[in-house]
Amino acid sequence: MASKFTEEQLKFIRHNGTDSVILTATAGSGKTASAAGRLIWLLEQGVKPERIIFFSFTNDAVNELRNRIKNPRVNVTTIHSFCLSTLAKCRKFKKTADFHHFINWYKKNCTPGNKARIDEKINFKRRVERLESEPEYFSSQISKYKMLQQDNVKSRLPDFFIEYTRFLKQTGSRDFTDMLVETLRLTDSRTWDDEMHKRYDYVFVDEYQDTSALQLKILLKLKAKVYHLIGDRNQSIYSFSGSNCEMIEKLLKQDKPTVEYNLSRNFRSDYNIVEHSNAYSSLEAVAHSEKPGKVIKTLIDESELVKLMKKKDVVVLARTNAVIRKLEEKFLIKKIPMKYHNIFSQDELDIIRKKEGVTPQLNRKLKRILPEFGKGSELIKFIDENIESKTFITTIHKSKGREFPTCVVVNSISPDVIVHNGLELDDKELKSLSFDPGDIEDLEAMNVHYVAITRPKHELYFMIYDEDKL
Repeated sequence: MASKFTEEQLKFIRHNGTDSVILTATAGSGKTASAAGRLIWLLEQGVKPERIIFFSFTNDAVNELRNRIKNPRVNVTTIHSFCLSTLAKCRKFKKTADFHHFINWYKKNCTPGNKARIDEKINFKRRVERLESEPEYFSSQISKYKMLQQDNVKSRLPDFFIEYTRFLKQTGSRDFTDMLVETLRLTDSRTWDDEMHKRYDYVFVDEYQDTSALQLKILLKLKAKVYHLIGDRNQSIYSFSGSNCEMIEKLLKQDKPTVEYNLSRNFRSDYNIVEHSNAYSSLEAVAHSEKPGKVIKTLIDESELVKLMKKKDVVVLARTNAVIRKLEEKFLIKKIPMKYHNIFSQDELDIIRKKEGVTPQLNRKLKRILPEFGKGSELIKFIDENIESKTFITTIHKSKGREFPTCVVVNSISPDVIVHNGLELDDKELKSLSFDPGDIEDLEAMNVHYVAITRPKHELYFMIYDEDKL
């Protein structure tokens, strides 16, 4: 094992004793490999696999870790899968709500009547369009509100909350936040004591910076011997959905004696990219690569981006879905070969294929795009031909945990790049494009930026796209 890992990694992997662990791992530092190494080491020390539970943030991460450790008796799961199975054991069954089902329910059940005023009908139409264009945003706002309620923290009632609550009641459903709340209530029950109390000796929480206090409260009720929080404070970018990095650490330290370890060697990115990212991280990373790599601080424009995309695989990372959809539309009209997975939903693609059920919103898009293709079948053919392309546009949030050879970061511009380009921005422009590293209120914006600039392995570019012209 020693030849595979750095000294930093081995300190974490071979941690012995009863202290719980907080592992802060910089981007690209082999966090997953180290976590797998730790699990394998525990098993080699005679720990029974049934006494270990590992919580990953996504199903993909669950599958990756299972493949690495190759021991099906270790419980590797997501927090929501764990809660769902726990509720099922207690015979508390409900359908799992899908926010897209809520949107359909809202359009059917909240439509203004025939006698409604024109302005009411127009307002309803606009609300539907907002829901359909930003479902993840509204869903996360509702989730965050529910979690804050559990901690008795006052916050503004989010849009669509009242209607969403009606939807859950009418359909007999619960969402992922409800699963957490109901599971936490169960932790004081006899069933929990019989099924879960001290069932595990070792608990692992991956990407802990994206975990909510509500989630950790549930896991602490397992009363395990040793807890492991694994993540990166500088990649805490989900506070809009209720995560709270500092609160998570505080809760663990209140409950358990803890020791902290760091992973600082970046195995992903070339030297200049690592050095550039260090300005926006509290943990200084060291590049493993001896190649210089490229950080191009001079802003590129749209035409330069297109030229770059024609030469190599490029992943464009943007802050907002609105920018992504507009760029995809412009590139689709120009027939740029790339993966198009944002401009049309799967339902819309099916409608185009069937040539029936076209919604007004889809019709407006098709009117702008179809003149370049002639007919819907040619548009579908072009999209399908590029479905495996490694060039695409995605949000910075969705890029988290991934790596790409070349990245172009859109509308997340660090102060040094602003100075390099001689830009003079007013307060509004500065807020929408950049951040102040010394302002605590800008911390999450800086973390989002840090995630973006640590995705590329070899080349990093920056671009501004004017959202006001969308």
